[in-house]
Amino acid sequence: MVKKGFKKVFFAIMTIAMVLFVSLSLTYSWFIKTNETTYIIQAGEFEASMAVAFSGNVISTGSPYYDTNKKVIIIDAGDASSTNHIENLSVSLTITPEVTARFRIKIQDEWQLKRTYYAFSDNPIIEAISHENEAIFPGNTDYPFTIANLSNYIFDSESGYLYYNLLLEKGETLELEFITSGKARPVFANSAFYEECYVYLDFIVDIVQANRFSEVWGISPDYFE
Repeated sequence: MVKKGFKKVFFAIMTIAMVLFVSLSLTYSWFIKTNETTYIIQAGEFEASMAVAFSGNVISTGSPYYDTNKKVIIIDAGDASSTNHIENLSVSLTITPEVTARFRIKIQDEWQLKRTYYAFSDNPIIEAISHENEAIFPGNTDYPFTIANLSNYIFDSESGYLYYNLLLEKGETLELEFITSGKARPVFANSAFYEECYVYLDFIVDIVQANRFSEVWGISPDYFE
């Protein structure tokens, strides 16, 4: 049990690549696994659901594109013919608060380039690929995800959070298109080797009562002005 008013953070359960249902409470919360494809956090003030899809087909925890151990979405950023290719990715979010609220979201993506030499196919070389948080801004074509209505967010490069700059009104459902696509990374192949590039994706979603965002998130009361 947590004291009333303490912030609740819904971590990467939202990454389970499917329509999933979430409640966030200012009092307490607990997890319930209802079946193979749905997780619920229950308690009260906030309810949210997220859908992750490839080419419009929402995926579940039973999908080959979801790692049940790491709890991440698996995206192919190299092979354009793959079903889970990054350009086919879309993510949407629905939130219904019982109190006026604000929310922020962080994209957590791990990129790996895998190079396999035909002569040593049992020992592929795996290289981590990184990009900087501060790359998220309107017009930047290098950032690997296309975020819908990016002007509705304030990006904090230090924390990596995108702060939604509009209020979530009490009792009103916000249906939010979040990611609409992604940017592929070139991969190469020749007579000696071939490359593959994979992205492992999850999110942190944090929803708080609107009049407490400054206290809970540790930012200025004038942050959204």
